[in-house]
Amino acid sequence: MDKRGKKIIYLSRCLINQNLRFPGIAVSSGAITELISPIIENGIGIESLPCLERIAWDVLKEALFISISLS
Repeated sequence: MDKRGKKIIYLSRCLINQNLRFPGIAVSSGAITELISPIIENGIGIESLPCLERIAWDVLKEALFISISLS
């Protein structure tokens, strides 16, 4: 028998894993348990979405690398 609860929430990976955040602004050492625990306890599934902050951070790192390489 299929036991899926048919409830799902979409969360940014930055909220699921604070280690993905830009250095110096994480509010937790890992997952934000105050956010994640109630979701799990209520049988809600989690679908992770890309972390826009991380995407921007990667673009900045790449631009800095190119800048240094061209110097």
